[in-house]
Amino acid sequence: MYDFIVRVFQHSQPDQPGPGFVVWAGRAPRGAARPRRRDVLLFFLRFEGSPVPSLQAQEAWAEELAQVYYAREGPVTGALQAMAQRLDERLQRANRRLARRGQRVTASLAVGVWRDRTVYTAFAGPWHVYRPLIGEEVPLPQDPGPGLGWGQPLLALARWSADEGPWVLSHGPLPEPVPWDAITRDPDQGLAHYLASTAETEHPVLAAWIEATPGVGRLTRALIQRPWRPTRPVAPVEPEPAPAPQVARAATEDQPAAQVAPRAPSPRPKPREEPRAQPRTRAASPTRAATRTRVDRPAWKRWLARALLLPLPSVPSRVLFFLALAVPVMVVSAALTVYLHEGRVARQRYWVDQAQAAIAAARGAADPLAQREAWARALQALDAALSYGREPDLVQLRDEVQRALDQLDGTVRLAFQAVLTGSYGKRVRFERMALGLQDLYVLESKGKQILRFTWTGGALVFEPDSEFRCQGEHLGTLILGPLVSLDAFPPARFSFQTLAVDRDAHALMCAPDALPKARPLPSPRQGWGSVRLAKVADDRLYVLTRRANPEQPSQQQDILYVLDLKQRLNSVPQVLFASGSAPLDLANVIDFSVLRGEIYFLFVDTQVVRCQIFPTEGPQCEALIYQDERPGRQSGPVMTEARFRAIHAAAIPEPSLYLFDPEQQAVYHFSLRLRFDRQYRPPEPLPATFTHFTVGLDPSGVETLYLLSTNQVYAAPLR
Repeated sequence: MYDFIVRVFQHSQPDQPGPGFVVWAGRAPRGAARPRRRDVLLFFLRFEGSPVPSLQAQEAWAEELAQVYYAREGPVTGALQAMAQRLDERLQRANRRLARRGQRVTASLAVGVWRDRTVYTAFAGPWHVYRPLIGEEVPLPQDPGPGLGWGQPLLALARWSADEGPWVLSHGPLPEPVPWDAITRDPDQGLAHYLASTAETEHPVLAAWIEATPGVGRLTRALIQRPWRPTRPVAPVEPEPAPAPQVARAATEDQPAAQVAPRAPSPRPKPREEPRAQPRTRAASPTRAATRTRVDRPAWKRWLARALLLPLPSVPSRVLFFLALAVPVMVVSAALTVYLHEGRVARQRYWVDQAQAAIAAARGAADPLAQREAWARALQALDAALSYGREPDLVQLRDEVQRALDQLDGTVRLAFQAVLTGSYGKRVRFERMALGLQDLYVLESKGKQILRFTWTGGALVFEPDSEFRCQGEHLGTLILGPLVSLDAFPPARFSFQTLAVDRDAHALMCAPDALPKARPLPSPRQGWGSVRLAKVADDRLYVLTRRANPEQPSQQQDILYVLDLKQRLNSVPQVLFASGSAPLDLANVIDFSVLRGEIYFLFVDTQVVRCQIFPTEGPQCEALIYQDERPGRQSGPVMTEARFRAIHAAAIPEPSLYLFDPEQQAVYHFSLRLRFDRQYRPPEPLPATFTHFTVGLDPSGVETLYLLSTNQVYAAPLR
């Protein structure tokens, strides 16, 4: 934990009282996401444009951004990008309302996250960072962009050591020279003298001294201000004749207000009546003639002024009322259309220039890490440019950048296709999937049923089997609960071809052309409790359950059992692992897979543990280490760039591990020792929410990757 001392030093302006930006600091609240609990957050928020939100509104925005950060799961960079995305969306909504009046509000955001001895930073806007102890500016690795409120926020991300502080954060560059030695010795006096010495610069100074010390997340703020007096060229004053003495005294001496008598208005002369029949016979006075000569206007202006003064006696009042409403609306609409079009073209040109600069940097960099960062900036800039219009040349350029980035990231793009005929919409929810020889089984949770889809015989397309019945809501005296697992078998191995298990340890067995059957699994001595996961491998059923600890009833205990399917579910469950005695914590396991007697457990933090069962020595478990040699990645027990939710161990074509990240729609391929090989993704994100995946042979014998969404199955051959 850290405490912060922030000294905001700025040039004060009469029209802008108070601090130039909002400062927020604090530690994680009680309900923060698990990856955010050790983070201490400090960020600066600066609004520009018209109208700028009030101070109370700015502080409310800052509180909302802090809540967004601490509620975000995943890596720090993802949480920082979520903050910028939320602020950019809020500003865009406000600007759509302000565009009617020709106004716009933008914001600059600078964020620092202190975790242990590391500082993760993100900048959006014209920020500059200095280290006073060495008297140098810290270069940012990426372009922070123009700020937020333009759409597609561009962030400059950096990571520093907490021992490098203190820092000076400036909105815009600081005027040179900066007396760093004096500021370091006495920050308060040094900053005040620096503001006084730069009071006549062209742009006012707006910056903050940031100092972090070990603590509890407390913020101490100080405001140092000096007036800003920019120098302006003075226009030459023409000499005037000397005034009379009494006039000079009146101008220099103060007189009471009671001694100044108001001047009485002069009586207005009565207008002279003239015959209406001869309005043009009156001669103009010399004064009016001279006035007309001095302000003579072009002919079109005189015609327009004369036309606007003509009465319209023949137009109905309803038409005049409609014109009074329609004409301003059409004028404003036309002006707004031109304004938005010109603004979109300018913004697109800006992002294209940023992308081209990043592409040039990537092609000229020799370090793979620098290449990847440059390609990533180019891709982000091109996505922002394409949001203003999908030009064919920009689309082609983006594809080239994506291919270069995929090569460095080890990404293979697969053309996924929907393989189920028909449309299911929101009336179903698919949870699990299992492959047969020439059919596909899906667990549908809303109806508590198993659906069967058969291969059509041509392309990789499956159609529903309307005669297949596998719904076990009421089978005899058993009432099945929510199903948590699904496995499929060849027709000749067992009398059933699908096996599903519910939370109460009831087995639902189904086969084509047969009625469904259900029976409870043989119960262990202490009972099953609540079944969390169940998997079938090597004719064995592995069941992970959670129940009350018999020794400590107030605590929960997780146990992994195994049953022999060859004995038709009549064998006594054997305990493989139990919480408290096993060499791993089963409470945090979210999925597991079995291959050749070895069990691979996937934990909620992406850690993978391999366990082997020995009859004489007992289980032996080993935490595997991710071995990732890609640029910018590090080997370790967890993978920070992904959120794996499912694991699959396959023996064909070679023993491998597949890990599924449903949020990124990515399947990572590893060796059994967890060495990274590649990752599979679609060319563009699929419009679906995914729940499960599997890898196997399609009916024609081709190794295929299947992704299960809530109402469809997508498949693509692996290459």
